Amino acid sequence: MNISYILYTIKGDEVENMDINLIKDLYDLHVNGFENAFGNVYKNKKYDFVFNNSIKDCYDNFISNFDVNNLKEFQSFINEISKEFKNVNRKMILYVLPFMNECYQNREKYFSKDQFEIVSKESWQIYTDYKMINNIKTNCPYNVELQLADNMENYASYMLDCFKSDNKDDPYGDIDEGYGKAYANFQSRYDNIKCNAYYIKANGNIVGVSQSVSNNKYYGIYGLAIKEEYRKKGIGKKSLLQHLKKCKESGIKLAFLQTEKDYYPYEIYKSMGFKDLFTAYYYLKKDE
Repeated sequence: MNISYILYTIKGDEVENMDINLIKDLYDLHVNGFENAFGNVYKNKKYDFVFNNSIKDCYDNFISNFDVNNLKEFQSFINEISKEFKNVNRKMILYVLPFMNECYQNREKYFSKDQFEIVSKESWQIYTDYKMINNIKTNCPYNVELQLADNMENYASYMLDCFKSDNKDDPYGDIDEGYGKAYANFQSRYDNIKCNAYYIKANGNIVGVSQSVSNNKYYGIYGLAIKEEYRKKGIGKKSLLQHLKKCKESGIKLAFLQTEKDYYPYEIYKSMGFKDLFTAYYYLKKDE
């Protein structure tokens, strides 16, 4: 399988030479697979609307895959979509990615600070150099494995405990309690997309969780969290290695993940060989 892509070069906070087709493919897998696995995805010709009945945060309630030509069109669009968020009792979030050309390239023009707030800068990273997997070193003293979850209600409850944190450097902290209810229904909804939830085991003991979403081309790694007392022991890094090995064994040439920019996980993934593909932005429409 031959997958071609172009890695961008960083120029300030802008990007050059992005492979828009690859980015769109990964976004589609993310929305159709991951978001649809426990949420709602509605698509029309103008935009994608993602929302969750249980979760209230920006990562699972947004409108994306839209574009406009000018400010007048943008304001009309904002007025149009406001009803979508009101109908589900959620704040207006716009998730902006590079294939939304005009809005992405001119973010300061469309998302002025008096009307919008950036609530997340999300780095999408990819991994393709599988011949280097065995060269990735960790300080982990444990035998780490991924165990497929067979009871999603139990998994969802355990997942909330894994994300709990008093660490100010944690990009997410204690996540929305609604994730527990939402993940109880985590499942594949397309025949060509696999959605799996895993317990992370260290020397046979369950110490964390993670998920994967994949098709025959790409493998997405999601929601990796280790219980606080087991962190900083290399378990998370070794868990990522297990994901990459699954990806390689399946003949999939490209793995990807998303992480909050400027927090420590971002640098850990880079040190393992993940490469930046692009940055996505979550914009919150301020109350008027």
